Formats: sequence, structure tokens, C-alpha cells
Amino acid sequence: MNAGVIAAIGTAWGLGLLAVSALWPRTRAWRADAALMLPLGLGVGLGLTSVTFFLASMLTPRPALMAAGLDLLGALGLAWLAWRRRGAARDDAERTWHGWEWLLATVGVQASVVAAVVAQRAWAAEPWGAWDGWAIWNMRARFMVRGGAEWTDVLRHTEIGWSHLDYPLLVPASVARAWAWARAESAAATGLVSVLFGAATVALLIAAAARLRNPTVAWLSGLTLLGTPFFVTFTANEHADIPLGFFVLAAVALGALSGRTPASRGLPALAGVAAGLAAWTKNEGLLIAAVTAFVVIAAAWRHGEWRSARMFLAGLGVALAPVIFFKLAFAPGNDLVSSTLGSRLAQLVAPARHAEIWAALWRDVTGFGEWRVVPFAAMALALATPGARQLLGRERGVAWVLGLTLAGYYAVYLITPWELAGHLASSLVRLLLQLWPAALLLWCLLAAPAEAAPEVKGDAGAGAGRPAYLSRTARVMFWLLNVGVAAALVWHFDRQLAPTEVAAARMSGGVLSVTAESGWFGPETHGRDTWRWSGGRGALRLHVDTSSTTTRGSLHFALRALGARTVRVTLGDRVVWEGRVEERSVRVRLENLPLSNGTVTLVFSSPEPAVPEATTPGARTLAFALYNLRVE
Repeated sequence: MNAGVIAAIGTAWGLGLLAVSALWPRTRAWRADAALMLPLGLGVGLGLTSVTFFLASMLTPRPALMAAGLDLLGALGLAWLAWRRRGAARDDAERTWHGWEWLLATVGVQASVVAAVVAQRAWAAEPWGAWDGWAIWNMRARFMVRGGAEWTDVLRHTEIGWSHLDYPLLVPASVARAWAWARAESAAATGLVSVLFGAATVALLIAAAARLRNPTVAWLSGLTLLGTPFFVTFTANEHADIPLGFFVLAAVALGALSGRTPASRGLPALAGVAAGLAAWTKNEGLLIAAVTAFVVIAAAWRHGEWRSARMFLAGLGVALAPVIFFKLAFAPGNDLVSSTLGSRLAQLVAPARHAEIWAALWRDVTGFGEWRVVPFAAMALALATPGARQLLGRERGVAWVLGLTLAGYYAVYLITPWELAGHLASSLVRLLLQLWPAALLLWCLLAAPAEAAPEVKGDAGAGAGRPAYLSRTARVMFWLLNVGVAAALVWHFDRQLAPTEVAAARMSGGVLSVTAESGWFGPETHGRDTWRWSGGRGALRLHVDTSSTTTRGSLHFALRALGARTVRVTLGDRVVWEGRVEERSVRVRLENLPLSNGTVTLVFSSPEPAVPEATTPGARTLAFALYNLRVE
């Protein structure tokens, strides 16, 4: 990991913590709220520094220095505000944790370790992200780093309109800033920005749920999010749905928390900033910002809380300023709204479209998360417990924001100019993922009653009112246990393959992983044998992550065919193996392949035509099979 990348992320986090501290209630001790402030600081900091880098990139061909200066000025101003807002902070008495809550915390820590390993392996398989990562966000980051002060001119090129040039810039500007600090276009920077947003989402969900309800439901919600395979794999491949989900969660959580601190003006303002940064992340964030503003204004109208509403709108306006500037000055028209709306209004009352949307919603909800066992039934049982379904004050805003946002998505599908089935298939499950962390927070609020007062250790005399912290010995034992188990988990899972990998191994100075690309059927196993059939041409992607300039790796495997044929293996323009393959498997050893840091493609091909594996309709047409690939 380049030190410049670490410095870029670290300074962004520091700036975000100063911004959160400047708006945090003066009566709350930072120590008591650190679990909330740390993830909020990361998200807000990456949002703020992405704006400064975007502005600097339009003024100078080397924006890193100017952006750093703007960040420094902002940090000084925020530090002054935080110092001015210091007050008589107090530590609220902490609720004593029960034994099962410490057990849940232990499971949560280990689940985080497993999720981190899975995310790292998913990133290793796709170091530049999935389609969105390399075709949208990293492409935009390269424009900013390579294009000089005129890089925005490329946004008017219709030839790359498929890249959604109107998408906001929080993710690409954050990546470009890390690249500029590192002076290299590092894949690790893209993965780190993406993974940190995922980690911050989990941390914020647990902290907010624990503050609003209790540690039990907080850890259960965190475990559910960590146990969502779709969330964990998306966390590593640079989909903007993860940071958007973070800002949605931050906006609704801060809104609910502001109801617990009525005198605070900072929390509503911070909620507005989060809603605005959602719009700076992805186009769907514009709808979320509008819905959140509507809910806040409606609540103020009903309850007379105009002071909080004004602070929310002030924070929202500040965060929306770069979005409006980008949309008006540079972004091309959005494909969903650029076509004539009048001709599409009739689609609002087309029964077939409603039926198709509901069918897709049922399909994606029941299959959501890529779970083997969907936990919705167990989650629903918790809502039947005594004391459930209690939303207090501004907590109702969480439900309203989620409900109205879903209604907005539904309306967009009704009037979309795209072919409806394809639009639903490519986006609906991701829209659900954006709202999933906030939905888990709502589940916590509904599944557990609000606790009136925390328990306090000690008698009513000198011990009353003081925080009830776990003893030092117990804390040390807790973390020693977790560190030991985490090390064992990392050792175990590091030996496992990611779902997309065929083989992987550590080499001197790095790691070589092999991923099946185009031309292969799915994996098959029998006993200890694992193989993939090809129809005549199949590619393997060899990804090398090493600090050395060049390295060498060896591949051992067997080849088998349905009939005698020639199989050729090429690395670039070089033939590394060629031979005759028959029904009886042939062992192949590719020794000391010259490899450099990055990705190369190994191509398997056969000139003879493939043959059907059976006479039944729909039978596969096969040429050769690759057996038991190992890397050394």
C-alpha cells in the first residue's frame, strides 16, 4: 500500500472528524460518542475532500497541492469552530452489558474479520472493480488526474455516453485525490476507498442502533449486514451503491438522534450534509435528498420544529452546492429525464408495467442478498415481541424516508424510457442495497423498545450517575480472545479461494491468483477433482500482486478432451505449451512463467471443432477440460 494513499485517506478522515466535532452537541462527551463520530468523520471527510479536489482539478493541471491547501484552510476553520463550541461535556451513564451482549460483540468482531478477508479476496479477483468501477468511477478519476484543468471537456463527448457522464463525482474524486497523493494510479486506492465506506456503514449502523435502542439489536443488525454476501462483495468492487447507502443511513440516523438532543442545532445540520453528500455520490441521491428534506419540512410544519428544519436545510444547501454546480456547468443531460416526459405519462396507468415491477420486486426481495437462508422470517418474528413497533419522535422519519424513496423509485420505473425488463434487471437489486442499512436501523427501532434509563453500577451514593465501564481486566481478556480468534480466521480463510478464483498461492514477494474469464463453463467436482470445460477457447486471468518488478510463477494442471485434439496455451503472443490431448488426461506443468505486477491473460485454444457432450436437446458443445489447477 502506497504511503501517499494512506496519507490521503488519513487527512480526509481527520478533516471529517473536525467537521463532525464542530457540529456535535456540546453537552455530549466525544469519548462517549466516538463510535458514532469515527465512521461519520470518514464519510464526511471523503465527501469534503472530494469537493476540494474537484474544484482544484478545474483550476490547475496538478490539483493535489491546491486541494491540500483548501483542505488545510478548511481544517483550521473547523478546528476553530470546534474549539468555540466546546462546552460542559458530560459522560452519560452507560448501560451495563449482559453476558449475551458481550458474546454477540465477540461474534460481531469475528464476522467483521471474515467479511474483511472475503472483501480482500473479492478485490484481488477484480482489483479495478466491476463494470461500474473501471467503466465509470475509475475512468472519471483518470480524466481528473491525466486531463489537466480542461478534463471536464471530455464530459461532452457523446462517444462515451454509455459511461453515464452525468454521474456525480464523490467516488471518482476521492480515488483521483488518492492517486494524486500517491503519484501512481494504484488499484489499492480504489479498493481502500470502497472498502472503508463499507466498514463505516457497518460501524455506524451498530453505533446508532446501540445509542437509540440497545447493544443486542445493534449487534444483531450489524451481523445481518455483515452476513449479507451481496453487501460484502459489493464493498470491495467500487460500486457507488455502498457509499450512497452509508449517507442514507447517516442522514436518517442523525435525524433520529437529533430527537434525543432537542437543543442541538448541529445534528440536524449534519444530517443535511449527509443527505447532500448522498446526492454528490450518485443520481439516486438527488431523490433521497429531496425526500429527506420533504420529511423534515413536514415534521416541522406539524410539530413546529422550524429551528431544526432550518439547520437541516442549511447543511443540505451547503452539500448540494457542488452537485448543482457540476450538473449545470458540466454534466450532460440524464437519459431518464432528457427525453420528452409527456409521451411517457400514459405509462403511469399501464397495468402491465405495474405487474412487471411488482413481479421484479418480489423476485429481487426474495432473492436479495444472495443468502442461502433468507433471514427475513426470523427478523419478522422480532417485531411481534412485547414493546415492539415503538417509534419515538423523529424516529418516524426513518420509516417515511424509506417508504417515500421506494415510492419514488417505483415512479421512475413506471416512466423510464428504457426497456422496463432490462432496467429492472440491471438496477432494482442495487436500489434495494442502497436502502438496506437504513432498513436494518428501522428494524432495530421497531424490534426493541426504547430504554428509559441506563443501568448504573454501584449504590445510590457515590457510584450513582457514573459510567458503568467494563473492568480493565475484562476488557483486556475480551480483546485478547478476539485477536487470537481473528488471527486463526485470517489464517484459515487466507487458504480459501474467492468465488471467482480458480487457484491462488503466495510467492516470494507477493501473491498470484488465477481467475476464470470467458470461454469456460461452470466448475464441476467429483471427489478431490475439480474441472471446467471449454467450448474451444478459454481464458485465465493471472493477477500478480508483488512489490518486485518481475517474478516467476508455475502452473500445474491436467487437460482432458472428449476426442483427440490439439490444445495450445499462449501467454500474450508467446506459446507456452502445445500438445495432443485425448480422453485420458494429460498432465501439464508451466514452469517459471515470467510475470510482472498486474494482470496478464493465459489463453487455451484448440483448432478442432467442439463436439456435443450428448444427443439430448440443449447439450453443451465441449472441446477440452482443465483439471485441478494449482499455482506455485
